Amino acid sequence: MRKAFHSENGPLRDPSLPKGERDAMAHLFAGAIGLFKNAASHRQPAIWNAEHAAHQILIANELLQIATERAVDREGDRALADSVIKRDDDVDDMYRTGIAALQTEMQADPATVPAGTLLLFVISIIERVGDRAQNIAWHRKVIYAA
Repeated sequence: MRKAFHSENGPLRDPSLPKGERDAMAHLFAGAIGLFKNAASHRQPAIWNAEHAAHQILIANELLQIATERAVDREGDRALADSVIKRDDDVDDMYRTGIAALQTEMQADPATVPAGTLLLFVISIIERVGDRAQNIAWHRKVIYAA
């Protein structure tokens, strides 16, 4: 993320912004990845409450919007599109892991079923955001291949 949004030569930087804001954008994306993606990749995430999950979805949506806007400003960067397509596999893996964790938790403690059911929907929505990003990347590859 830091390379992608690097203030001087990052392919997703916004050269119209002052350097301090470009640096802040790189830190925002690197921090979001560090906080949300890395934590889930290295340990079994605890079941969150629905409000926390909703906040994460809003943050992910905002980051996706920023990244999409920056990618649209570029002339069909195939490497970026390929990276997004590959990252959808990571989202799919997290989806399967999350479903399995929720099933195990709900079977072990029936009191978690109401919250777990809501989180099943949240996990499905997050997986769908990954699919949407992948679809955008595929379309960009097709548009610029023509």
